[in-house]
Amino acid sequence: MVLDITTFSFQTVRLPNSIDGGAIAFKSKELFDKAIKMRDFGITRSTFRDSFGEISSESDISAVGYNALMNEMNAFVGSQIMDDVPHLIEQQRENAFTWDRFFEKDIQKLNYRSEILPNYWIYSYLADDQISEMELFRKQGIYASKVHLRNDYYSCFGQFDDSLKGVNYFAQHQLSVPSGWWVNKNEILKLNDFAK
Repeated sequence: MVLDITTFSFQTVRLPNSIDGGAIAFKSKELFDKAIKMRDFGITRSTFRDSFGEISSESDISAVGYNALMNEMNAFVGSQIMDDVPHLIEQQRENAFTWDRFFEKDIQKLNYRSEILPNYWIYSYLADDQISEMELFRKQGIYASKVHLRNDYYSCFGQFDDSLKGVNYFAQHQLSVPSGWWVNKNEILKLNDFAK
């Protein structure tokens, strides 16, 4: 399946990261060109200034846009980390493999398919008892978390729908443990005697 638009987050726990920011990739040039204008107040930069460097009255803004350009500080931070990204992703995957060994076959992992290779800033699974397991991990110094709420808790997405049985199950069982490059895998290995 090829998607029309794919988004990337460069927020602090993502790789690459630029403290904040992101990117969008497009299947079509038409969508790309539209997004270029939308991210910059609807301006077409190639015609925006006249030969005197003044704003040109002949350069129309035909659709409302936003100030969504990455600032120079974030762009600089992002550019400086690029050489380290492959190594950091390897560290995250190694942490995930360490979690694999910790859990062995006792859990249902998420995003575990042969056709994908996640970068694992978190390692997510379906817990038998979400709250109890979260508390047990936290007592051992591992900040387990549900990470997100389901979207229909937020009024901008409409009303909460309790009839969504799969979503309900996922929300009640999904749990994540840290797997980012900042995690020392020895912190996971020391949990070998930790019984859930």
